Amino acid sequence: MIINSLDRIENSSNYKVIIDNEKYILDESVILKYRLFPNTTIDDSIIESLIKYNDYINYYNKALNYAVKYAKPSKAISDYLLSKACPNDYIPLIIKELQDKKILNDDILCRSYISYLITNYNGRLMISKKLYEKGFTKEVINNSMEAIDINLYNEALMKCYNKNKNKYNKYDSYIAKQKLKNYLLSRGYTINDISIIEFE
Repeated sequence: MIINSLDRIENSSNYKVIIDNEKYILDESVILKYRLFPNTTIDDSIIESLIKYNDYINYYNKALNYAVKYAKPSKAISDYLLSKACPNDYIPLIIKELQDKKILNDDILCRSYISYLITNYNGRLMISKKLYEKGFTKEVINNSMEAIDINLYNEALMKCYNKNKNKYNKYDSYIAKQKLKNYLLSRGYTINDISIIEFE
């Protein structure tokens, strides 16, 4: 089989490749891996392998863009690929490649998200819930929650308390105290967490 022509598509990493007068759209990495050049001959058996690798690369690039743009954990990337009809056998390979290239690291991502949630006045119960909804595994969540900076956590809790303590001034002190406790509990703080507060 003869490669009749090979032309880069503008503003893209893809090439339009004509092989035996049949058109293929191939990623640049495929061109390099299979050393495709105009006016050269390739074996018929390579075509199937080349097309399969190109298919894999297309799904890998989708996962890469999604991971970088939205900072998602492995499970969310897997779910995204499934929604794009990615073959099941590609998914673990893509996830591993992203992890090997340090693009995907659930532990670092989870801890970073925890810090963000803490500074936005989320208690540990709410944090765990949101992490689970984000697609982190229980193991990653548990490990990351154990590594919480307790000083940062308590500081955020006190800020949340001070920011909201005057909202209930119209009630008598007992009811105001109960309403403020209930608010903090609704933010995911536990009874043990709020025990550090001396309610006024």
